[in-house]
Amino acid sequence: MSSSAGFNLKSANCKVRKLLGRAYLHENRVSEALEVYLGILKDYPDDADVLMILGNLYRLAGSPGSAERLYSRVLEKNPEDQLAERQAEAAREETHHDWETEDPLSGEAIQNLAGCLQSKDTPALVVEIQAAADMLERIMTDDQQGDHNGTSHRAEDVQQLMPALIALNIRQARAEGYPDLAEALQSLQINLARQVEDRWADDLLKEESPLVKGPDE
Repeated sequence: MSSSAGFNLKSANCKVRKLLGRAYLHENRVSEALEVYLGILKDYPDDADVLMILGNLYRLAGSPGSAERLYSRVLEKNPEDQLAERQAEAAREETHHDWETEDPLSGEAIQNLAGCLQSKDTPALVVEIQAAADMLERIMTDDQQGDHNGTSHRAEDVQQLMPALIALNIRQARAEGYPDLAEALQSLQINLARQVEDRWADDLLKEESPLVKGPDE
């Protein structure tokens, strides 16, 4: 059994930490979001989701070359990743370069990235749009390939897709002058995030605190 009853971010379920990073981005707490993502990469250096998110953020910050390096890391582990290949190709085709770095995960580069993103309007929205597009493509690709064994994974993708879709609708409601609708959608978004976080936290506690089994189990 775990010696600590508190919630330790370092040892937390990776999905919960990704949810926390996304929440920070939604609040435009960019530095804190980047800190969470770097923490995940410290424990899981080849996490494709985080590398793709950071790559998308570098593109948003005007550093497509840095983004391409991160997409390439994903492709090194999985050369068949069509999403990473397409993002890398898009980054190569971009002609506007505000700045670049040879090591996108260095402390200096991350600090520069945070500074650039702070001046952007809504970095979270851009990341969520790309995440939504990526998840939808994975679902459609599985269906086209007849991957009937991926039902549970597709259900999880759809569940993760919901916050992105809700976020887009919140922005649209605000832009069109419906603050009450935006507030209601935001409440739904918060409740959904809490439900997901509670379930993942429960799963984590089960992993860290196994039940005492009987002699026949």
